[in-house]
Amino acid sequence: MKEKMTSGEIAKQAGVSTKALRIYDEKGLLKPVGHSNGNYKLYDKSSLIILEKIIALKHIGFSLEEIKSSLENDEQSSIREILEKQLEMMNQKIYELQNIIVIRERVKDG
Repeated sequence: MKEKMTSGEIAKQAGVSTKALRIYDEKGLLKPVGHSNGNYKLYDKSSLIILEKIIALKHIGFSLEEIKSSLENDEQSSIREILEKQLEMMNQKIYELQNIIVIRERVKDG
């Protein structure tokens, strides 16, 4: 892998559009590490790791705001740790919803 990549190169490598990169930049999720002589935005290997984390979190339903918060608060967390936290939260939500169903059934039959 090249030391620095343009928006088009990193987008192609990660399988996203350059428009997505622009949005992530605007939202403060993924900032370029510099600019080329031609004023192209440049990204490095750590940028690619962050981009892959953004994509993974987006695929499991995180909003861009949630992703930004996750990146800011858990910068050193691996995707696996983040997914485990998300799974824990989802299990808690399932438990709460199941309790609501039980209560509603009791009231309905009551």
